Amino acid sequence: MARVKRTAGLFLVLLVAVLLGTVAGSMKAVRPDDPSEDRLLVQAPLEAASVHASGVVDVLTGVRNLVPAVPFGKVVEICVNEYEEVKAGQPLVKLDDTQARNSLKEAEQALVRSRAALQDAKDKAQKLIAEHELKVVQARGALETANVQLESARKQYEVAKKYAGTSVQGEAQLMQAEAQMLMARKAVDTAKAALEKLQEIDPQIKLTEHEEAIKEAELKLRSAREALDAYVIRAPVDGQVFDINYQVGGPAPLPPADGNASRALVFCPKGDLIVRAEIDEENALLVQPGMRAVMTRQTASGKITVTGRVERLASYMQRRRSNTLDPATFSDTRTRECIIRLDADNKAPLLINMRVAVRIDRGKEQ
Repeated sequence: MARVKRTAGLFLVLLVAVLLGTVAGSMKAVRPDDPSEDRLLVQAPLEAASVHASGVVDVLTGVRNLVPAVPFGKVVEICVNEYEEVKAGQPLVKLDDTQARNSLKEAEQALVRSRAALQDAKDKAQKLIAEHELKVVQARGALETANVQLESARKQYEVAKKYAGTSVQGEAQLMQAEAQMLMARKAVDTAKAALEKLQEIDPQIKLTEHEEAIKEAELKLRSAREALDAYVIRAPVDGQVFDINYQVGGPAPLPPADGNASRALVFCPKGDLIVRAEIDEENALLVQPGMRAVMTRQTASGKITVTGRVERLASYMQRRRSNTLDPATFSDTRTRECIIRLDADNKAPLLINMRVAVRIDRGKEQ
């Protein structure tokens, strides 16, 4: 019995040795001895020759929504139809401007009154100016007369001073001359003060006040005209009206109180079509301006293909959120916007906001 156990144990040892040898031989056959060949198994991934993305057809300045510039208003006239081409400054929608027109009339009347008051002030100012000039001339004459009298009194004082010690009469004459000189000096000071006071008076001060009133009235009139123009929604540039969500007699939709304000009047500026492509974050640095781009759109009538070149790229990553089947969750990805200018010879029909598949070929010369 013991011999049988030893034989079985020896057999197991030989079996394990054979298995180990087989495994070692297979590993040697798979792994070459040359270390250079071993390094060839680890290679850097090849960069894709093209970058694929999705994009939307747009114009360079973007489709915009036009809302009134006033805080409230009732629509009284819709001047254009949807999908109609319009010129810059052309009225699109008019709101009730009764209050603004009343304010404009008040401003016009205030300006008329200010101008009439200015003319009346000018008529009165002519008389006031003449009277003031006469008073100034008289004051200057009085000052000159006082100076002459002061000089005469000073000379008499000097003469009386010489003979003051010779007699009692001489002393009396000196005292009299000194008093006259003091009175003459006081008269000079009084005349000088009167002249300076007249010179400080501006006879046209009332005229200046009326002129400032006219400037203020003109400013109010200009503001009233601008306020009146705010009740008209005009085309900012040449373009086309897409949607009009106004109704005559109804209130104008105003953000953010009205949800319809986001599409109150959709306006598309006139310009060449572009494609705004969204480059995923992992490919954001692979695209450069000047690269060739091919845009395709599968339709019921066939595939639409247009070509263009990358014109510029955003210098930041923006967040793009797309809803999933579960409304409580969302997928959060970041993309880099890429502006693609379409080639001039493209004849394929494209529509604003049409989504297309974008392939950007790496290399400017492709």
